[in-house]
Amino acid sequence: MLDALLVDGSVPAAAVDALRRWAGGRVAVRIGGDDPDEAWLAELVRAAAEPLQLGDARIDLRRGVVARGDDLVALTDTEALLLAFLATRGGAVVTRGELLQHVWGYHPAMRTRVVDVTVARLRTKLERDPAAPEHLITVRGVGYRLDGAAAPGVEAPPAAPSELWGRDDDWARLLGWVRAGEPLVTLLGPPGIGKTALARAVCAAVPGAVWCALDAAEGEDEGHAALSAALGLPAALPEPHLRRAVVEGDRPLLVIDNAEHLLGLVGRLLDAAPASPVVVTSRVRLGGPAERCLDLAPLAPEPAQALFLARARRVRPDFDAGPETLGALGTLCEGLPLALELAAARVRLLSGADLVRALGQGALARGHKRYDEALASSWALLDPDARALLSRLAALRGALPVALVEALADDPLETLAALDDASLVHIVHTPAGAEVQLLETVRRYVLRTASLGDDALPLARAVAAHVEALDALAVTPPGWDGVRGLARASRATWSAVDLALAAGDGALAVRLGLALTHVYESLGASAGDLAMLRKLGADDLPDAWRVAQLQALVLSMQGEVAEAERAAARCRRLAAGVEAGAEATYTELMVAIRLGRADPAPLLAELDALPPLSRVRAWGALGLSRRATPQGVAWLERSLAEADRLGLGWLQNGTLGVLATAYADNGDWERAAEAADAALRIHTEAGLGQNAEMVLALRRMAHQARGELALARDVQRELVALMRRQGRTWTVARMIYLVADLSVELGEPAEAGEAARTAARLQRAAGVAVAEAEVLEALAAVALGDPERALALATPHLGTAARALEVVVLAAIATGDPAPARAALADAPDPLWETLLDAVAGRAYAPPAVPPDPTQIQSAWVRRLGGPPARRLHSPRARAIAAGDGDGPFPEAAALPPARSYGQASSSGPRSTS
Repeated sequence: MLDALLVDGSVPAAAVDALRRWAGGRVAVRIGGDDPDEAWLAELVRAAAEPLQLGDARIDLRRGVVARGDDLVALTDTEALLLAFLATRGGAVVTRGELLQHVWGYHPAMRTRVVDVTVARLRTKLERDPAAPEHLITVRGVGYRLDGAAAPGVEAPPAAPSELWGRDDDWARLLGWVRAGEPLVTLLGPPGIGKTALARAVCAAVPGAVWCALDAAEGEDEGHAALSAALGLPAALPEPHLRRAVVEGDRPLLVIDNAEHLLGLVGRLLDAAPASPVVVTSRVRLGGPAERCLDLAPLAPEPAQALFLARARRVRPDFDAGPETLGALGTLCEGLPLALELAAARVRLLSGADLVRALGQGALARGHKRYDEALASSWALLDPDARALLSRLAALRGALPVALVEALADDPLETLAALDDASLVHIVHTPAGAEVQLLETVRRYVLRTASLGDDALPLARAVAAHVEALDALAVTPPGWDGVRGLARASRATWSAVDLALAAGDGALAVRLGLALTHVYESLGASAGDLAMLRKLGADDLPDAWRVAQLQALVLSMQGEVAEAERAAARCRRLAAGVEAGAEATYTELMVAIRLGRADPAPLLAELDALPPLSRVRAWGALGLSRRATPQGVAWLERSLAEADRLGLGWLQNGTLGVLATAYADNGDWERAAEAADAALRIHTEAGLGQNAEMVLALRRMAHQARGELALARDVQRELVALMRRQGRTWTVARMIYLVADLSVELGEPAEAGEAARTAARLQRAAGVAVAEAEVLEALAAVALGDPERALALATPHLGTAARALEVVVLAAIATGDPAPARAALADAPDPLWETLLDAVAGRAYAPPAVPPDPTQIQSAWVRRLGGPPARRLHSPRARAIAAGDGDGPFPEAAALPPARSYGQASSSGPRSTS
């Protein structure tokens, strides 16, 4: 049945051979190189070797057959593998990422609906009512679980206790290891992560299990006595005898809780693999040869919010909070159960909004006895080198690349490993490399406990040396390594700016801020970047004009109109010399383009004064200013050619994205699709998949260029949601404008009008020109049967908005009065619209002197869209206009109102258009 096996080299050969025997030599289990844990593979072999029972359905996973009574239904290989994998998890929730990785062999972050489609198909084969599934259950926003599965002769694990919020997977894994006889499992995690709660729940699920808590033991003697008492042995039992009882004892399970401060004793007692399972909870690894570790992660947002709400209602039954408040509380508590419970205890005095404010200031964790005592005990276990490194790490915000950590101290990797073992930092392995993360509660405790003192300025200098080396790498072809490194170190760089400013070293702060320039150019900027750049606004700092330039560009990205223009003017005022003057002109043009107004002439006059990299950006700025014209396309192609010569991939990538838009604006859809695909390919191959904004924009452009307008609009809506989450109001307006535009093309005037009105409202609030949004709203008004409103909206923008003329002509046709359109065409003749107006108006009111040629209308419109006349028209609106049938821009819109003559009354009414 199964046909392929991809396994990591560390998977034991015995497990692979067992799988091959089960599948008759043909297997289709996929394990990535980053998942060497073979335990789930052995479980999969065991689960699939025997029939699976789901209600009245009996499933032979090996043969791929579902039997219900006399009916037999075949499963595909993928369906069988998906079921087998879910069956190994004992009813626990399995994320889509896990299924993509283990069943399909994809990267877990890949965006695809293949899991959902396969599950939907499986339900039609397994469930009595696929619309109301009883077994294959969706857990919204997370993944799927398999309920009610039982294999003959195999005891199904019980469901996770309700108090284990969001720990279903950890519960199933830990209980599975205990039942499989795993000798030693250490539950790891920082204070408050829920180690004790999980261990206690597993202990309660295993009859005859022994529990021993060491939190109250202040030394090895007290720990020895506590263990002896838990095992029913004399308190004065010599250690060798106690060790024998621990290692050789025959019991279902022994749990040793809170062992981190007695690692010496516990390590000696467990220096050999015990004969029966032992679970230890600790903030520090034991390091024994038989140890298997389970690192607990913070709770996901949904269970974190549910836990908080449940605990809060114990204190105040009428407590309630909206989704945004609950989301903020879960984030500020970092998904730590203890932090959530401490916050919930305060609802007797504080509202949800008060709690958010207090948590944001660290008020609930600071000074709280349970937290301080737990963190103080972890701090006390560290040696001086570990404390010094942790103090440096705590001073820098964000996830820190290991390469940056290595720049902060001499040979820090062993010390970093000790901090990870102590659960004070967390090492996360990403495709771009390992990163060090600290919980904010740990960071705040360390900053309160250990001041950097004289180490602050050397720390900022070490960060500056690291990011400046990456900045040089960013302009060394192909440049991706430098850009990636700078992006990963950006938040640490902001922290170093604060340290430099606090120490009075403004020059160092500017060096740090300017080092991130290429990140903003290639990947865009965030609100945090803007906040950092605002701190560097003093005119007396070195390179103040460069800082002003960067501020103006980032401010214009964020839609901060007035401030962006002030920064551009400041750049002009501070710029000295020919090159700086040309850079100031480039800055002014880019700000003007982003704010909807630009004159390229000044920059054209100063191009030769710019250095090569800035010249590429300048050609791109010129192309942006005229991207809807052939001249703009030529300038962008020049920018791409210059970028190709420099060999910088990130520069080529950004230019290709803009060029794709320009091709589309000029009706060259095939080249638009090719440019978008090329940009997306470069972006993906460079390992920048985490830049969701650019990926979504490129995907939307590729769909749109191919005429896949519904898909393009779906992607554009995702982009709007992303911009909303980032708080980028002005960018949201631009993104919604494109949703409106696509709705127009799809023939959905109501949605187009609503989106256009929203975009216009947001643009007005930001102080940005609203011409394009109002013209779109006008086009939707035509389709909705309100041509008078359309004329009122579009006419003021003739000559400033590209599509205003189109709307005026269509509205004039709809009202039956071509006069406004005639006037507009006199000022801006357009053969297409003149032809359309003559054809439709002539057929509707009087026989034209020369009968119109319908093919002339169609060929004119096709030329506007681009491509040969035989090219398929992309949208209902385009097809309706090209057909010249007089039905307006949307085929499904209401019939046009009765037409009026050219100013002469007609008793016989309008002529037939048949």
